[in-house]
Amino acid sequence: VAHLHFSRFPHFSCRVKRMSLTTLSTIKSILNVTTTAQDAWLSALRTAAEAVIARRCNRVFESATYTEYYTGNSTKYLVLRQKPVTSITSVYMDNDGNYGFTSGSFDSTTLLTSGVDYSLDLDTNGTTSSSGILVRMKTVWPMLDRSYTPRQLVLNIGPSMGNIKVTYVAGYTTIPDDLQYAVALVVSIMRRTTPYGVPVTAERIGAYSYELANPYLARHTPIQPELASVEQILAKYRDLPL
Repeated sequence: VAHLHFSRFPHFSCRVKRMSLTTLSTIKSILNVTTTAQDAWLSALRTAAEAVIARRCNRVFESATYTEYYTGNSTKYLVLRQKPVTSITSVYMDNDGNYGFTSGSFDSTTLLTSGVDYSLDLDTNGTTSSSGILVRMKTVWPMLDRSYTPRQLVLNIGPSMGNIKVTYVAGYTTIPDDLQYAVALVVSIMRRTTPYGVPVTAERIGAYSYELANPYLARHTPIQPELASVEQILAKYRDLPL
């Protein structure tokens, strides 16, 4: 695992067409809300819940095109930052690339060929890659190069920083159902806790009254079973640093 590391100096750009992870109608169906009286409130909670989930998983879920720079690691495997990867547009390797800051770097002579120089570690469906691993064929992704240090008589071994440029498409065009359900669960929690700061444990309609959970317990114990469900769903989507 230690070999599957990212560049220490990430430099990338992306084009993301932002979209909601789910719809208001889906949330209302899951929460069994049949009126329109709370639509504006639920829409605001949906936006907040999606932000919470994206931050918790440390990733962008929407499909987008990314151009990123990496430093070789002297192994056959390079882990792309965004997942799932749906296609590779281009891969360049230029030991003088310097994350694209060097003038004239990553020109056409440094372009690699898919199926000859590299391949994508595909899932069993043969179309997407949940691992996001780019496999170097016949050799490794180079990490070392020769560099000159003043007052030295010979060239030294030094790192080739940002010597790989990858443009690829990653993310979901259709958000998975369990992820949409997780958004609805977070909205449900927010919906109950927003007016009071802690969950309501009981309500009575006639001569309206309510009971709140113990504030101390609300902060220190998992009194909301939805949280466990949310964590279970998000476990497979979280982007863990390698």
